[in-house]
Amino acid sequence: MNWKKLMLIALPGLLLGLGGLIFAIYVFTNPRAFFETAVEGGLDNFMWILPILIISVVVFTMLMVFVPVLKGLSGDSKQGKMLRERGVKTMARILKVEDTGITMNNVNFYVKITVETTKGNQATFKQFVSRVNVPRPGDMMQIVYDPTDPTKAAAAL
Repeated sequence: MNWKKLMLIALPGLLLGLGGLIFAIYVFTNPRAFFETAVEGGLDNFMWILPILIISVVVFTMLMVFVPVLKGLSGDSKQGKMLRERGVKTMARILKVEDTGITMNNVNFYVKITVETTKGNQATFKQFVSRVNVPRPGDMMQIVYDPTDPTKAAAAL
């Protein structure tokens, strides 16, 4: 997963949350001036702020929940990063592809891929793949694997 794209998507929510935080700081540090303005201007001047606060809280909560989930699904686990840094890069034949049932944006879906790393050794890993370019058993793909434990592998990005 491209974290730059994820942050571009999350940026409006972060800005709303930041706006809500600034507003909350203003209200808590100067409540008298805020409420005098709200009362003098009537409820019309005050009620437009409520949706912004609600949206800010919802977006912040969603970010706190979904960013860790998406990070876990991205395939960039600690093991995957370690393999990409220290592992042996090679071409491997795909033995099996299974759909995990997770789809992102109706374009990519999460699959479990089993490959043959060395003669007689298989490794299984998960990654998002394009719906229009699904790997099939028999296809070759570039992977990195741990030479000390060929059952650990990841896609070479």
